[in-house]
Amino acid sequence: MSEHKLLKRKKIAALIMGIIMLAIVLFSSLYIMVEADHDCVGEHCHICSCIQQCEKILHQISEAVISYTAVFVCAVFLSFSTVFIISKLQFKTLVSSKIRLNN
Repeated sequence: MSEHKLLKRKKIAALIMGIIMLAIVLFSSLYIMVEADHDCVGEHCHICSCIQQCEKILHQISEAVISYTAVFVCAVFLSFSTVFIISKLQFKTLVSSKIRLNN
């Protein structure tokens, strides 16, 4: 299989996963909004347990997004700081100072 086809499949898989994640967030939030004022039957309420599961899913997704964002920001910061430090570490030589050496 060529590299182009493999890259195309990865992009399609990422798009499908993104759509699924968006649907999970959307439908979980919608369920919580719709069932927030339900008639609770007590301790073993099925709707309350579903709302708790939806809240747990949303909380886990938000934690994952926050952790991936933190890792991404750290990686970007380290790469920019490394490039900055390397660009400032120019060694002074006679040639770079344009000093002419005559015998």
